[in-house]
Amino acid sequence: MNDIVMADISMKARDGSTRFGRVYAGPIYSGSALLGIAGTIEDTTEKRNVQEEMLQHKVTEVRYALTRIMTDLVPLLLMQRPHAGGSEDYLKEIMKRIDDIFYDRYFPSGRLDDLGALGHNLCSLLMDIGGEFKYELVGGDLVLEGVTCPWHNERACNPLLCVITRGIIERFGTKAVGQIKVRQTESLVEGGRACRFVVTKVS
Repeated sequence: MNDIVMADISMKARDGSTRFGRVYAGPIYSGSALLGIAGTIEDTTEKRNVQEEMLQHKVTEVRYALTRIMTDLVPLLLMQRPHAGGSEDYLKEIMKRIDDIFYDRYFPSGRLDDLGALGHNLCSLLMDIGGEFKYELVGGDLVLEGVTCPWHNERACNPLLCVITRGIIERFGTKAVGQIKVRQTESLVEGGRACRFVVTKVS
């Protein structure tokens, strides 16, 4: 019988540090009689530390690249009135630069087969930028919900920054899965509990 169970654990070492491990355990039989349980623990602390360092390095790279874009263009964008015609050119340039730098990094296969994969990749990008996002599929639509704005727009309260987030979702989503429609149904800037975007695939 192959009834091996695997579980990840953490424990305190004698020096007070936290160690991480992976437990493998399974029953020992003699015929149909259970004799006992045997197990091993693999110390995964170093592997976990390396993975966390690599993730942090990736996040740092992403935020540095984004900072360069924002330093160039966002101050000019924020000087525009929310519905001023001049803001459209800045938004287009921001979206082009974000696309050039980030699309291949977060969508290495280019195209995706379903909205679930799109939600996963979009959330990874928005969280690496600085937001806190999750996704779910509801009635065939993809719903993205962020309780922390990637641009910390809860303080800036500029609707143009919401337009950038929506633009990322719309531009990357269209490239990944085909024609989509994006609606923002809730906003932190307007006092909502989250920023909520609904993505519908257009047949």
